[in-house]
Amino acid sequence: MTFAKKTYELVPTRDHGGTGVSPSPHSPHSVALGGRTTRGSLLLCVVLACGALTAFVRGVRGGGFGADCGAASDLPWPAHIPSTSYKFYYPVDPGGVDFRWPRVAWIMSFPNSGTSYTMQLVQRASNRTGGSNYGKECDIDPEDGKNFPIYDDSPSGPFLSQPGKWAAPDRYVPVKTHCGGYTTGSGPDKYTHTVRSFQESCLKGNIVLPDRDEKGKIVKARGKPNSMVEKVDTLYDASLVQRAVHIIRDPFNNIVSRFHLEQHAHSKRKETEWTDKFPNSPEGFKAWCAEQDTINEKEDSKSRFVDAEMLKAFEGVPCHGEFHRYAQWHNLALAVTHRMRLPTHVLHYETYETDFTGTYNDLFFFLELPREGEVPEFLKGKVYEDYFSKKERMKAMQLVKMIAEPETWEQLKRYDVYGGSAL
Repeated sequence: MTFAKKTYELVPTRDHGGTGVSPSPHSPHSVALGGRTTRGSLLLCVVLACGALTAFVRGVRGGGFGADCGAASDLPWPAHIPSTSYKFYYPVDPGGVDFRWPRVAWIMSFPNSGTSYTMQLVQRASNRTGGSNYGKECDIDPEDGKNFPIYDDSPSGPFLSQPGKWAAPDRYVPVKTHCGGYTTGSGPDKYTHTVRSFQESCLKGNIVLPDRDEKGKIVKARGKPNSMVEKVDTLYDASLVQRAVHIIRDPFNNIVSRFHLEQHAHSKRKETEWTDKFPNSPEGFKAWCAEQDTINEKEDSKSRFVDAEMLKAFEGVPCHGEFHRYAQWHNLALAVTHRMRLPTHVLHYETYETDFTGTYNDLFFFLELPREGEVPEFLKGKVYEDYFSKKERMKAMQLVKMIAEPETWEQLKRYDVYGGSAL
């Protein structure tokens, strides 16, 4: 069995010149948009040309770029769909109309916030393969035992997920990335990123290499290469990314789901001592959080990224390190899409349940995907009300608001159901 490989032409553009030059680096605390000339001027012209367009420019601490446009528009949303259904920060792909097709659209998510269902949806409902930074999740070529990169001239990724089952999209390939700064059990000095380092983590992944015998021949198992033997870290060029979908989930449900993932991993390895200590229950979760908090306390007090006010805010918040990582991750995801000037669609996981049709329509219009397949059923996620007390939820949202940038808080404040952030 062989797969047809499509060659994609790289067309030099005014902005990239075919070289993939990235924007200049910025401070982790400010991504002000003034200082950009050619591309910024072009964008300004587009903004001013649209009569119903409202724009504002802020740094990451002061917010971002927002746009709204009426039906008479040549911007990349359909004229018959109100643009307010998209959470756009930049309305035009940074590579311009002459950039190569198909283009990469990141599916950015803090782990366990809805990536799996979103990737199922975009692939099965469109009958097109998506992609991933992580080759270990993707198909391998039975001829050479390697992953299938989206672009032949970018063997380091990103990679097509299931090219043996579906063709690649003509327009945007949804590509999964978790970026960095999310590892459970690590202290602030290990998970704190600058905007620049976080962007690099979003471009990182891995590729699987085939096992070879002493003569250099690929070792085959049942006619296919044994490709999971060696995994090599990869990094691809930022210019390949032209759009982004930023998924956000309720922090409480997100963090409990991360505990369940840990529980599942230890159960799979038959590590009964761990699973007995931290059973899959509210009590097991609270015990796990208590251990995480004890581990983090020593590192928190020594970290140059945590001051006395932050240490005080950690008190009374179970799994405070998880909430810190969560808020910081979303700060950085918004900052990176600003830095790269990516048209960005923010998708709140809960809207799959409250407005599935609208969420599905918005996502597919933004990614310009066809609707040729079957829509997978969305199974309502669990709401873990009994895993946190009301007081703990209020304290946690106070902490999240303290960490969140104003623009990030605009996206997260809906989860502050008890008004803890106002205290």
